[in-house]
Amino acid sequence: MNPYKYILQILFLSFLFVKGAIACYVPYPGHGLDGDELIKNANTIVLVVAEATKAPPKSSAVQLQHTTLRTLEVLKGELKSAYSFSAYYELVPSDNDFNGHTAKEFWEKNEGRSQTLSNDCLPDHSFRTGATYLYFPDKLGAMKSAELIRKPDDQWLSYVRSKLKPESR
Repeated sequence: MNPYKYILQILFLSFLFVKGAIACYVPYPGHGLDGDELIKNANTIVLVVAEATKAPPKSSAVQLQHTTLRTLEVLKGELKSAYSFSAYYELVPSDNDFNGHTAKEFWEKNEGRSQTLSNDCLPDHSFRTGATYLYFPDKLGAMKSAELIRKPDDQWLSYVRSKLKPESR
């Protein structure tokens, strides 16, 4: 066998093994932030409602799912009437709100309703039409950056509000 072909094969196989071992090449903004760091470092925090989710045709070469999120309330940052979230795969929305965010697992771990996809640094954010979310659009790599909010007295929403100074609202 030609020694150059052999070396190229080894390099190629090495690349495949290393690629699978690396979680992501460049983490998304917010990756690894806990709740307090997320609130402090986010430029924008908004309460949004999911209005429309459009899945691509199955024949589409690149699978994209687009969701429009209409702003209900700005907690921090500038007013923007709506946000668009795109996923490169079809997602099934998670309805886990950790019992109004009172569950210990939400507070004791860097946990959120969205699971992290393998080989990706972006949580598996998905949205159900008509549902309300506390959304951190500039820190979507954080596990708590798109939490389902079912009630006005939700503990995560109340906590975020309590951490924000009146001048940052």
